Order: sequence, then C-alpha cells, then structure tokens
Amino acid sequence: MKQFLVTLVLTVLVWLGVRMSDRQSNTIVVAVDYDGYDDSRFARASADSLLTLRVESSGFSALLYSIVHRRHPAVVVGVDAHVGYQAVAVSDQLDVIAEQLHMAGDIALTSPRDSLRLVLVERLGRDFAPDIAPVRIAFAEGYGLYGQPQLRPATVRLYGPQRDLDAIASLRVADTVLDNLIQSGTFKLRLAPDWGDADIHPSTTEVELYLPVARYVEREYRLPVRVSGGDSSVRLRLYPAEVVLTAWVAEQEADRVSPHQFEASINYDEVLSGSSRSHQVYLTSFPEHVRPHGLVPAEVQCVIIK
Repeated sequence: MKQFLVTLVLTVLVWLGVRMSDRQSNTIVVAVDYDGYDDSRFARASADSLLTLRVESSGFSALLYSIVHRRHPAVVVGVDAHVGYQAVAVSDQLDVIAEQLHMAGDIALTSPRDSLRLVLVERLGRDFAPDIAPVRIAFAEGYGLYGQPQLRPATVRLYGPQRDLDAIASLRVADTVLDNLIQSGTFKLRLAPDWGDADIHPSTTEVELYLPVARYVEREYRLPVRVSGGDSSVRLRLYPAEVVLTAWVAEQEADRVSPHQFEASINYDEVLSGSSRSHQVYLTSFPEHVRPHGLVPAEVQCVIIK
C-alpha cells in the first residue's frame, strides 16, 4: 500500500510538471493611468481607464505572476503634452506594460485593443508674482545683504476656472524663518495655497529665493557738506563745513570705497526759511553696498554772507 501511494504521488508530480510546462493563455484587465503631460495645466476631459490583455505563458510563469500580483494590477502610459484628442497605440506600449507588471521570461503579451484614447483640455491660467513678505531673514552679526535677492521663477501661473482665479488677490509663500545667515545661498520656499477648496492648480508648489550675503566692516568717512539747490550768487558759510559718516561696508569692497563716492548736503530752501539756525544734514548719495549708520554732527549752521 505504501509503495502504491509513493508511485501515485510521483505520477501526479510528473503529470503536474508536464501540465505546468504547457503554454496557457489567460486574460487579465489592468487599470490605466497616464503621464507625460502637465496635469496642473491640462485636465482630462475623457480617458480610457481599463485595458484587456492576453497573457500567454507556461503554468509556472502564470503561477509566479499570480503570487506577485494578488491585487488588481495598474500600469502607467506615457502621452504627449498637448491639448486635444490623443490615441496611444497599445502595441507600442506592451514592452513597457510587461516591465511594469514584472512579466519576464517566457511570457508573451498581446491585446485585442489597438489603442487607448485620451482627451486633454487646457485650463485657464493667471500669473502671480509670489509675495515673500512672510519670509523672516536674520543675518549673523557683521553680515548683511549684498545686492538684490532673486526669486526663481519670478512668476507662478495658477490654473483653474476664471471665477476662482479672479477671487485670488495674491500668492504668498509659507511662513519661513532664515536665521543666522553668514553666506550666500538658495532657499526653497513653499507656496501657501490660500484658495481653499477651489479647483486651482499651480504650475509649481515651491519657488527658490537666492540671497547674496557678505561680511560687513565699519568705516568712517569725512565728507564736505554741500548746499542743495543753492543760489550761485549768494555766498554761504557752513559751521562745521564737514561731517563724519559712520557706515558698514562690504568687506570685499572696503578698500575701493572712498569719500568721493558720498554726498552730504543741506537744503537751501530750509536755509532761506530762517526757521532755525541749525539745518539737517542729509546723505544724498552713497555706493550700493554701503549701509550708512549716522552722521556727526547731524545738523550744521549756515550763514548767508551778503
């Protein structure tokens, strides 16, 4: 009896091996998604979402596939990024689909369907310059901004229905703290979506802010005081005739900055008004990468000599 059972088991195993080696044809249905286009700019008006496939393979390959894919399989098909009706040839996608489904070896894939159809429509759009006011910037002691910050991209396009776009007053970035800065750098800022449940799609969800940073040193410059708008026929005498400017200068430019690049002056109209003996000194011109701190004295007296 025992010998009979062993013989039976071996016979079944041999039969099963032969059957599993035979080619079999099965039908499966896969879910289809699409990529290759900007879904913030384009919306799907219609799309084929299911694809029937014929899978020819050995029983061993079919068993392995069924173990790997216990759930309903899904594939992604690439399309061109343009508006309108599109037909994607299924035969051109079979190798990509087989790779996504982890089909290898002796598996052959075909489909009774010739193409997948997709219709894209372009959403309405409106450009916004991101508001970076919510960004708080703090430099380390002795450091400061060296030039103009640069925002990339300078504008962000929002796509959606006209009514929803018209309701948006501005596009802000999220609250951000950039602290203790000591060198130039580029910082990513997330956009703050203020449109609630509106059907709005931004062209990007973040922007980059470049901040040029430099070390600053303190310098003093002795400047002659001029009279702005003065009458050349009238002689004026100033007491004192010079003031001392204290300023922070970018370290890399400190040796190139001279007093001739500054201009300090008083207003001639204030002198003529005679409302005061002392007149405010204004710093009316200075180099770009200089941060003035103060003038000493802040006021001078002016005497008109007739």
